[in-house]
Amino acid sequence: MYHSYKDSGSSKVESILRKMLTQAVLVALLAISETCAISDHNAVFKSPLHARAECVKYRMAQNTTLIGSPLRSDEESTCVCRCELIKLGLWDSCRGHQPEVPSDQYYDPDEEDRCYRERLRQCLRERLTPEKNQCSKSFVYYKCYNDQYGTVFLNRIGYVPSGQLKHEQIVRDCARILQLSKGDLKTIAQNPLQADKSGKCLFRCFLIREGLYSDHGGFNKERIFAQFAKKNDRE
Repeated sequence: MYHSYKDSGSSKVESILRKMLTQAVLVALLAISETCAISDHNAVFKSPLHARAECVKYRMAQNTTLIGSPLRSDEESTCVCRCELIKLGLWDSCRGHQPEVPSDQYYDPDEEDRCYRERLRQCLRERLTPEKNQCSKSFVYYKCYNDQYGTVFLNRIGYVPSGQLKHEQIVRDCARILQLSKGDLKTIAQNPLQADKSGKCLFRCFLIREGLYSDHGGFNKERIFAQFAKKNDRE
């Protein structure tokens, strides 16, 4: 069961998207080049199982039974856990766990349980202590979610939220697709995005390549939630 998106108004969504795009445009101005491979789109989708398998391979983990089985508290397992959360967009090396990027898409909480969110937050407050290293902290995050949040589905594919570097790359890709010059991008960055055709086209291209919009289906609210939501937006 996927949670329904709490609609906070299309104007708010567009405002957030415009701000994100404008920031990416400003950075992309410094890095536009003439040649670069462009893929069909940049949206990434992964399941926890897929992410973990990649991490076991990347880290050359000796214990391959980590794939598909509960993670343990030993060093190898906790570092695979950190890698998995990073691959799913749920962990940031600088800021730790990402409350604004929900894990909801991988879990099915009990509909009768009204307290699981508060139990989760209490678990994180009590167990995410400063002296723990990054791998141990990510394992605490993993354990608190698994113990308090409901049934986890390792094979469920979810949308992986994009980071700032990816936003900037998408702007560069769209600029090449639309044949926009540095001057065009500078003008777009200095004016409302909907002020002229170039800004509108860049905005549309950006949303499509982020996987947040299609002409056929409009805005994908679940993906927008995964990209931008605060931890209490579903409550």
